[in-house]
Amino acid sequence: SPGPYLGFVGGLLRADDPRRAGLYVTTLEDLARCPWRALLVDLLRVEAPRDPRGALPEIDGALLGETAHRSLERLVGVSSSRPRGASWRVRRPGQGALDSAVTAAAEAVAKERGLRWPGLRRALAQRSLPLVQRAIELDWPHAGAEVQLVGAEEGRKLTVSDSEGRPRTLRFKVDRVDIHGGGLVLSDYKSGRPPSLGKRAETRRRQLRGAIARGERLQVAAYAAISRGAVGRYVFLDPSLPPEVAVARLEEKDPAVQRTLPRVLRDLMEAWE
Repeated sequence: SPGPYLGFVGGLLRADDPRRAGLYVTTLEDLARCPWRALLVDLLRVEAPRDPRGALPEIDGALLGETAHRSLERLVGVSSSRPRGASWRVRRPGQGALDSAVTAAAEAVAKERGLRWPGLRRALAQRSLPLVQRAIELDWPHAGAEVQLVGAEEGRKLTVSDSEGRPRTLRFKVDRVDIHGGGLVLSDYKSGRPPSLGKRAETRRRQLRGAIARGERLQVAAYAAISRGAVGRYVFLDPSLPPEVAVARLEEKDPAVQRTLPRVLRDLMEAWE
C-alpha cells in the first residue's frame, strides 16, 4: 500500500514535521542531484543499516572532513561569548598549535562516533593533519600572515523570491567569514574534489557556473549573494591539488550570482513544494 517508501508522506500535520523547518541551500543541492535520495535522507532520515558482521570501523571521507573542520574551528578561536559581528585577527598558527588542535578534534570526533580504539583516533589525527595544513597554506601563505574574521562555523540567511514572487528565507552554514578589501569573504572547506580540474582559470570558472546552473554547487553562489561586494569561496583541502585549483571563488557581481542563482533557486523551491 502507499507509504513513505513509495514517496507518499502525507500532509503537514505534526509540528515537528521536517518540512516545517528552515529550508537549507544544501537541501536544494540534494534535491537537484537526486530528488528520491533527498526524500529518503533529508526528510525521512533513512540510514543504511549497519552490518554486525562487517569489518571494523574505517576512517572515511566524512570522518576526515569533520575532523579537519573541527581543527580549523579551534585554530581560529571560535567563541560563543564573542558578540556577533565583532571582528578578530588570527595570525598563522604554528606547528605546535596545529598539532594540538588536530589531536583534540580527532579525540572529540572519535568519541562522538563511538570509535573507542586509541590507535584509530591517532590514525584519524594523522590523516587529518595534511588537510588542515593545506588550509593553513592557502589562507595564511607565509609566516606572520594574519586574517581578519567576523565569524566562523555560523549560520547565515539569504532572502530570495519564489516562483510566485513571495519572499523566502534560505539558510546555510559558513565555515569562515573574513573581511577583505572592505567586503565579506565567506568560505566553505571541502575535503572532496573540486567542480573542475581545468588548467585554465576560464575553464574552471565556466564549469563552476555550469554546476550552479544544474543546482549542484549553490553554496558558493549563495555566499556571494549575501551582500554587496561579497565573495564566496570553496576551499578544497586535498594536498595534491594545485593552489589555483584548490580555491574556487565567485564574486557578487558574477552572472552566476546575479542571474543564474535566482532562477535555479526558484525552480528548486517550486520542486520542493
